[in-house]
Amino acid sequence: GGSASKPAAAAAAADVEAVPTQAVALSETGATTGTGAGTGAAMSEDAAASEDAREEDSAQAREQLAEAAQMEEAAAASLLPVQVGAAEVLSLGELSCDPAGYFSNKAVFPIGFRTARMHTSLHNKSQKVRHVSEILPGPEFVVRAETDPPYEYRG
Repeated sequence: GGSASKPAAAAAAADVEAVPTQAVALSETGATTGTGAGTGAAMSEDAAASEDAREEDSAQAREQLAEAAQMEEAAAASLLPVQVGAAEVLSLGELSCDPAGYFSNKAVFPIGFRTARMHTSLHNKSQKVRHVSEILPGPEFVVRAETDPPYEYRG
């Protein structure tokens, strides 16, 4: 039994002697151990650096979203005008979250939405003229006839 405990005791002694050596090596490299005064400053610097990195990432994400929105607008604009049945969609407009008349459970009225189609002229019943319909802020619905003289309906 005694010979088995001597190697175990020697190994334990070697482990204990290694601990001070590791602590000295860390101190020489400038690393901090324990809860000394230097620990709080190092953590504050790390937290500040981490916050700066998050802010930079957030700014980059906002820039990427803005670029994507611009690209999406350009792509949508390049598809317009588009013919849908007898109507020509000129602009899709912008959605408003204002509940004051811009949407219901059956319809959506995007500000700036514009379409055009041919209708009979009010001045000359035998003539077809282009009428442009548009949703303005309010919402206000406008129909303009491209005639000479032009006429317009608002409602």
